[in-house]
Amino acid sequence: MSPRIIAALFAALAPAMRAGAAEPGAVPLAEVPAEIVVKPAGALAKGRPYQGTPSSVVTASGQKLFVAWYGNGVDENYDNYVMVATGDARTLRFGDLKLVIRSPHLGKVRCYDPAVWRDASGRVYISWCQNAEGHRPRGTWCIYTDNP
Repeated sequence: MSPRIIAALFAALAPAMRAGAAEPGAVPLAEVPAEIVVKPAGALAKGRPYQGTPSSVVTASGQKLFVAWYGNGVDENYDNYVMVATGDARTLRFGDLKLVIRSPHLGKVRCYDPAVWRDASGRVYISWCQNAEGHRPRGTWCIYTDNP
């Protein structure tokens, strides 16, 4: 399914997804797109005591490894965010974080359960879930790169 078709499906579902918003017409916090922090620094670049749901994929060339997991804090909570690192697929070693995917409403919305995969054309995708405290999951989000 192409990214345009996926975007069209989300657009068609958007009115139904707005049910449960705090104010009429307001977008629920968990439906606000996450921030994609490239080359995180400071506290975001450090390891976290709680880490869960790891996922990995090797690029079509067999050279590069992508690894994703979520964490932050000491357990599952609304401070959780997704972390992504890359490395050498031959040695199975990866380095510093390359991306952090977090809600702009950190503390109220968690980003969790990442999955990375490669499609037949070689693109690498990263997906994750988001939900707000007291609400059911509000969907799965996804980004991808044409040139991993």
